Amino acid sequence: AGAYQVHVIEKDSRFLPSLHLLQEAAGEGKLHISIGNCLHYNPESIFPSSVARDWESPEPPNLVFVGNLPFNVATPLLIQLLASMPSRTNLYSYGRVPAVLTFQHEVAVRMAAPHGDPERSRLSVITQNYAEVDYVYNLPGGAFVPPPEVQVGIVRLTPLREPYISGLPFSFINKIVTAIFCGKQKQIKNSVANNLFPYRIREEMSLKLLKMAGVHSDQRAIDLSMDEIGNICYAY
Repeated sequence: AGAYQVHVIEKDSRFLPSLHLLQEAAGEGKLHISIGNCLHYNPESIFPSSVARDWESPEPPNLVFVGNLPFNVATPLLIQLLASMPSRTNLYSYGRVPAVLTFQHEVAVRMAAPHGDPERSRLSVITQNYAEVDYVYNLPGGAFVPPPEVQVGIVRLTPLREPYISGLPFSFINKIVTAIFCGKQKQIKNSVANNLFPYRIREEMSLKLLKMAGVHSDQRAIDLSMDEIGNICYAY
């Protein structure tokens, strides 16, 4: 209602009759249906270029990406979206498009967790590096049919104009952050040593790296700020 166009992606063709009823009710040219996997859907050529807005614009483009995601798809899709933000490809060829998506409650909590929070994780850092994360509200399992055994979190992601850790490839940042959080409650010198350097030189190089980054070697990964994690990435 009120939308100029809606493009839906549905993997299960059994929903086609219902979607066609909605398509008819919406009126000609409003509802566009694609049967397929959202992980393989690229909307770069779907909308006219006039919809796009400059990345630095204070107002996002007049597009919203909304998804009620199966839990096994949610995290892979999130990583795919985050990887597209710095390159401004896929959905983000139109600018800083907001996304409103469903995640398992525990995953949504980790995405939004600040440093120092016990739920802080690799997912927290890699998501917050590229987007503003807003855990909007929680849905009980009974809101769905059939009801899942877990609660569902509604999360809004708005791409940042500039990531905290900039000038480095997404894959590189993801590698470092993953290494840091392999033992998120352990001293950072152990995580860095065990996951970033060869055995023979790992102790020496991990201490050298942390000294260059200005990070105390006895800190835990969950206590590191975005700036400190960025310094580790640049030093490495």
